[in-house]
Amino acid sequence: MAVVVESQSITAATVPDTTEVCVSARIIDAATGEALPFASIYINKEKNTISNAVGEFTLMASPADEVRISYVGFHTKTFHADRLPKVVKLTSDGQQLNEVVVYSADHIISQVYKRCLKSWKKHRKDMANIFYRQITYTDSQCTTYLESFLASRTAFSLRSMQLLTGRFVAVASSLTTNPTNFYTFAQIEPFSTKKSFTFNDLIPPLSPNYLNYFVVEMETIHNNGRRMYVIYFYPRNDYYWTVNSRLYVDAETFDILKFEGETWNNKVVHSNKKKHDICPVEHTFMVTYQLDNGFSEIQSVSYGTRYHHNDHTYETTGVMFNVGDRYVQRQDTQLQLPATGTHGTLSDAMKRAFSGLSFDGNLLQEIQQKGIDKTFWKENEIVKRTPIEQKAVEIFEHDNLFGLF
Repeated sequence: MAVVVESQSITAATVPDTTEVCVSARIIDAATGEALPFASIYINKEKNTISNAVGEFTLMASPADEVRISYVGFHTKTFHADRLPKVVKLTSDGQQLNEVVVYSADHIISQVYKRCLKSWKKHRKDMANIFYRQITYTDSQCTTYLESFLASRTAFSLRSMQLLTGRFVAVASSLTTNPTNFYTFAQIEPFSTKKSFTFNDLIPPLSPNYLNYFVVEMETIHNNGRRMYVIYFYPRNDYYWTVNSRLYVDAETFDILKFEGETWNNKVVHSNKKKHDICPVEHTFMVTYQLDNGFSEIQSVSYGTRYHHNDHTYETTGVMFNVGDRYVQRQDTQLQLPATGTHGTLSDAMKRAFSGLSFDGNLLQEIQQKGIDKTFWKENEIVKRTPIEQKAVEIFEHDNLFGLF
């Protein structure tokens, strides 16, 4: 009996604990105490997430899992899941180097552009599933809540989006607006092959003739022990639709790590019944990239918009997160337009089916047509909700309002 008991004890000790538990924490700047929104939390390709707008996250993990927490411009930290503190303090490593920068900003931007062009040619058709959460407030009252999964191209910017599944609540009122196509605010581009632009084109910072449109400044800082360039693009003219932005670039590979800023001269069309008014809109954004697949691939996009109309204030925030091939089955071929062959031209309906969401598309209507799987959304939060978002969801679910507007 003694031998058997000893054998059982040894066996139990060598079996790894695979029990998964929900770990959570809040990520803050160690110097200021401010939350770090949309930081990367990574265990492996099947276990990862981002922090929400107030720096909080939850993730299922085994006790022995190593949780890596990173934010561009801050020192990365790694913890065993069972030793993860409730508050994770990241230290900024964005100290400007006192070394002489040998190359000019123009040379650096040229190298970044060449790297983008090479990656674009190879990876422009790469796709992934994108989780999307959108909240709209009218005069500080929540009037729209939307969650969905989209299939999208992911090299440098989100493109050719197509709805996979989703749910929403939209309050109908003469004093509210239903932002049906605000997902387009997440399709911000840092890179373009175009040589010239019109007033209707959003002018990105990386383009062949960027000096015609931007004044550029640059600094060199550390990023987790490696050098990183921070390139500032300031618009030359106030009348173009463009971006006032910052690009964070790896100094060794010239890969883009982060793109953030605000658009200039942006507008929205406020529609109420048959009346349409054009309103200036404030639009801020932050795009972070992952290099796991050998190119600057979208990891997350967050945006905020704010505009005024008839003494009312309308605000929308959105966050998108690349989940790879998880959660929803996707057929990559569905975004390929089929050849017409001898069957004549495609019908308008078929063209719409294969072209994805249009710039002025009605995402709420698309979700309603597909139908809502309530069980799926109860089991998949993906990105932890903020307290305000969680409260809104609880009310909407209790009153069975999802799918209505």
